[in-house]
Amino acid sequence: MPRIAQSVINEVKQLNIVDIISQHAELKKSGGKYLAICPLPNHREKTPSFTVDETKNFFFCFGCHKGGNGITFVMEYKGYDFSEAVVYLCERFGIEVKYDKTGAHHDTSSVLKNLYGDMEEYCAAALYTREGEVALGYLANRGFGEDIITRFKLGYMPKFPEIGRFKGKYGEGLLEESGIFSRGFGSMFRERLIIPIHSATGSCIALSGRALQSVEKGKYINSPETPIFMKRKVLYNFDNAIAAIKKSRSCYLVEGYFDAIRMAAAGFDNTVAMMGTAVTKERFAQLSRHAEELNLLLDGDAAGLNAMERCHEAALEAGVYPNIILLPQGEDPDSFIAKNGADALKALKKVDLIEFLIRRKFNEASDVNARFHRFDDVRLMLEKINDPYRRDRYIKLSAKIFEVNINTLTADIGSDLPQIREYSGKKSIIKNITERRFLSLLLELPAESADKVIQEIPSDYIEDEIARNLYEKIVALLDVGEEDILLHLAEDTVVGEAAALLLFGEQASADIFTEIYNCKNRILLTYYENRNRKIVNMQSMEYSALLKEFASNAEKIKELRTRLKGIVQQHG
Repeated sequence: MPRIAQSVINEVKQLNIVDIISQHAELKKSGGKYLAICPLPNHREKTPSFTVDETKNFFFCFGCHKGGNGITFVMEYKGYDFSEAVVYLCERFGIEVKYDKTGAHHDTSSVLKNLYGDMEEYCAAALYTREGEVALGYLANRGFGEDIITRFKLGYMPKFPEIGRFKGKYGEGLLEESGIFSRGFGSMFRERLIIPIHSATGSCIALSGRALQSVEKGKYINSPETPIFMKRKVLYNFDNAIAAIKKSRSCYLVEGYFDAIRMAAAGFDNTVAMMGTAVTKERFAQLSRHAEELNLLLDGDAAGLNAMERCHEAALEAGVYPNIILLPQGEDPDSFIAKNGADALKALKKVDLIEFLIRRKFNEASDVNARFHRFDDVRLMLEKINDPYRRDRYIKLSAKIFEVNINTLTADIGSDLPQIREYSGKKSIIKNITERRFLSLLLELPAESADKVIQEIPSDYIEDEIARNLYEKIVALLDVGEEDILLHLAEDTVVGEAAALLLFGEQASADIFTEIYNCKNRILLTYYENRNRKIVNMQSMEYSALLKEFASNAEKIKELRTRLKGIVQQHG
């Protein structure tokens, strides 16, 4: 995948972090900083511990210990990787996305989006041609009218699409790379109903084609993965559903395209589809940022049950605890609503996924011995639950269902419950005032000035252990020319907290260069005073030992006293 141009990344880094975060959290001015209830997923708090420094363009949460710049925030908040976060911010703030053009690897992403957008419009128009009547009839037979066709931008790919009009605009190479057309074959989507797939921001990034008659290549075929489409990272209909998800604080997660389309047509606008792939922890995290309740509505067959089994691991990794809605055997959301209506689906019982799996493991066992084998699976599942309150509930439930002693089970897997840390307004964990201020100022300095300062202060001159650890990391980052020092420091729990407390707890200096010069001299003075004191103490101890050795030699004792007097005068 092509790399985003460094110039674009630099421009994104210059975006005001308050503008970025204020879209997702209520920031309140407090002195020279902003405070908020932490908006990051899986961190629930009552006291604001999320701090934003507009001047430094940096945030840090003293509760969950996450920190960084605007890009980092988007990565944490939305579950995006670095490139996705940069592209998201570019789209939000009107920055043109450019890519490095190195050798034969050139940027095709923005052009691919244009191509897919044009193809989406072409197929939508083709649906209403004579050739598209079969696809239009198919949709009508399934009960989907004009409103749904328009809403989901459904279309049709003709048997002989007008390749020339696209080849002239995009070139034959890009057409092949897109997977829409291939040389000498036309389109792999030909004579299929077209379902466009959109990014979270609504751009068409891929196509799915459903066969309208029996074919060898399968009922559905999808676009190949490209720089703009990675199937495991996309949720179908997310762009349409996000508003309803935010409003209702709930979401339905289904398997297929027509499951999502049928749900939306029946009034369940907060529905997304996983497109036949297992849901990753990143997708669960993405949904949980907007929804307090996630409902898995999977096919009521063995495959659907196995999908639930796979989903729970990703959900636990994301710290999400979804419900499941069990459909009758052989039904999927599309067929169930078509036969029974929306009210019947609303009446189906929601079951907590973890509780369902615990009971399923028990019911799978044919005898006592098999039950204990299944119980081992439950224990492994319980150990992955990070929320101490939920884990306590599931431990009690498991002990009751499997008829085991609750105290034994709690001692086995419940003794290492994670501790929840909240920020309580504590002062910096670096006790030495001079060293604390020195490090705070060092983080403010331009890199070239900081380089000069650290040449005069070896790390063993720093007394406080945490301060020394932080200083050594700063020096190492400066040595390799790293610019995002704060970002790297935030990745380390203890050091990150120390750095954040320095940044957000210290007042800015009117004359940073004079003040850090004074701090540097105090550190040097303290070091040499302590060293000299140690020398005097050590040599005094040696002197005492010699006095005992030469107790009867008056001349030797006089010589030793003269030498000690000189040492004391020399070292103060």
